[in-house]
Amino acid sequence: GLVQKIEKIQLALGGFPNGGTITGTIRTANAHLSLTLRGGLVQQADQLLAALHGENGDGGFIAEAETLRTELGLEPAPLLPLLEEAAKQLRLEAPLEGSMQAQL
Repeated sequence: GLVQKIEKIQLALGGFPNGGTITGTIRTANAHLSLTLRGGLVQQADQLLAALHGENGDGGFIAEAETLRTELGLEPAPLLPLLEEAAKQLRLEAPLEGSMQAQL
């Protein structure tokens, strides 16, 4: 049912210490993933799960984030904390590359 779908979304995303409401979870996921969701809550939850896990379990945001996590050598984490950590790492590396190029 819808509650189980929302729990799967919360588990995948992380960052819902108090559980979060159904609509709050969908809004948060939508804001972070920049998706255009249509229909009622059940349809939106289905669309979010498909975006996270990919169609038929292949691809999706989670698989892409896992590749990024491996490349950056980060610890396993839910999607949102993982993306935040990856962004920090990439911001830290970018200025270094620029300054190294300036020295060459």
